[in-house]
Amino acid sequence: MFRSTNTYTRYKAQSDVLRQLESRLKEQIMGQRQRIKNQSQSSSHKQALLKLERDFEKVQASVTHTKSKVQKQMKQYQQMDGARMQDERAANNSNNSARTALEQQQMLIQRDQLQQEIMQEREDEIRKINKGMHQVNQIYKDLAHIVGEQQEHIDQIEDKMEDSKTAAQSGLEQIHKANEKHGAGAANCAIM
Repeated sequence: MFRSTNTYTRYKAQSDVLRQLESRLKEQIMGQRQRIKNQSQSSSHKQALLKLERDFEKVQASVTHTKSKVQKQMKQYQQMDGARMQDERAANNSNNSARTALEQQQMLIQRDQLQQEIMQEREDEIRKINKGMHQVNQIYKDLAHIVGEQQEHIDQIEDKMEDSKTAAQSGLEQIHKANEKHGAGAANCAIM
């Protein structure tokens, strides 16, 4: 396993953050899907959601790829560490301690370089993932803005429909009154 607990701890912390982000994004996508399903949204909303889902899938694939790379490198590190342990045992049994000390130093240097490479790649991938998350977040904000704008328009349409209904009812009442007056006037004329 890792000899450097600091490296392993950083790896675990980064993995936990990625799992939490993935969970939150899945919840938000499902929520948007449900909102679009419940409301008859325009095709631009549906397209925005599809783009959001594709971006999320790309980020998720990138995370999976990075995890597999890190696991592969961790296995290499473990193999190197196992080889180093065997070398140390051999060195203890060997009479040539100067040569084994040099080999041990070389193995330690190689191990440290490998750890640095793993951490650098991990850091680069996390930066890429973070950038992708920011893009997904911006898409959510844009989608929320679009939905908010449309809600205002829908509210205005509903208000105008209510005003139209009230005006139509008032007009209908006036027509009934006019018919009653006209009908009463015509009946009076007929009587005379």
